[in-house]
This record gives sequence, structure tokens and C-alpha cells, in this order.
Amino acid sequence: MRPPNPWPGGRPNEKTRWQVILSVALVLVSAGLYTLHFMLFRDANYIFEYFLNDIAFLPFQVLLVTLIINQLLSDLEKKAKLKK
Repeated sequence: MRPPNPWPGGRPNEKTRWQVILSVALVLVSAGLYTLHFMLFRDANYIFEYFLNDIAFLPFQVLLVTLIINQLLSDLEKKAKLKK
């Protein structure tokens, strides 16, 4: 019996591999910083409250970043078309 495929859509190719590595690295850095903060101050309640605040603000951050990146890409595309 074969184990389940850990990559349902297939293994990541070179195009998406760096995104997976970056995502894992950022999650590990975040976990490390939370752990360091807890080791220094020993206040899990404070960390938990601010973690919830960060999670609550996350959709707004994604919206802002998405709109800004979309606008930048649109501007670059227009400039590229005008140069042709």
C-alpha cells in the first residue's frame, strides 16, 4: 500500500519551489521570534493577545498589498505597451 501523496497537485516545479521554501522559512522565523519573546518575557497572555490582533488585521494587510501590487503591475504593463 502506497502512502498518500504529500503533493496533491504534483511536486512543486522550479517556478513554485522558491515560494514554498520562502513560506516555510518565514513561518519558522515567526515561530522563532515568538519563542524568543516568550523566553525573554514569560508572558504568554501578551503574546496571545497580540497574535490575535495580528490575525484580525491580516485580511486588511492582504487587501492593501494586493491592491498596491496590482496597481504597480498595471502601470508597468501600460508602460511596456507604450514603449512598443
